[in-house]
Amino acid sequence: MSKLMEERQDFVGQHTREYLATKGAKGHIVNLKDIGAPGPGYMATLLLKTIGRKSGNPLIVPLLYGFYRGDFVIVGSKGAAVEHPAWFYNLESSPEVTIQVATQYFRGPWRIVESDEEHDRIWAFMLDIYPQYAKYQEQVERRIPLVLVTPREEVDSL
Repeated sequence: MSKLMEERQDFVGQHTREYLATKGAKGHIVNLKDIGAPGPGYMATLLLKTIGRKSGNPLIVPLLYGFYRGDFVIVGSKGAAVEHPAWFYNLESSPEVTIQVATQYFRGPWRIVESDEEHDRIWAFMLDIYPQYAKYQEQVERRIPLVLVTPREEVDSL
């Protein structure tokens, strides 16, 4: 594993621990320049909790997000990896997920954006937030999926 990948994994782990430990008082906004990521520096993140499809264990991952017409939008880019991120596959385990956005917690259904028209519209919205997604898409053959999470109910924690 490259030194850059190790630094990014350390950063993600520290970021997640801080987000959880402070109950969102810290961690919602993160400076991606700290790990050498291209594009804008400060970005909003949420924590997504899924259940591992193989392990059955709860897993929490920080992700950049957008808020579009009442739904939280997350992008299954995994940088420009050939495969989808693990959290994307873990969605299969449950029709609902739990997310933390800053100091608030929500549970709700998720869905993959399937239609080309809706995908194009939301993709353009997400490119305004993080233009690097366009470069990721250019580097892979798969269509990078968009997932919408509808915050149906507030909950007490992840």
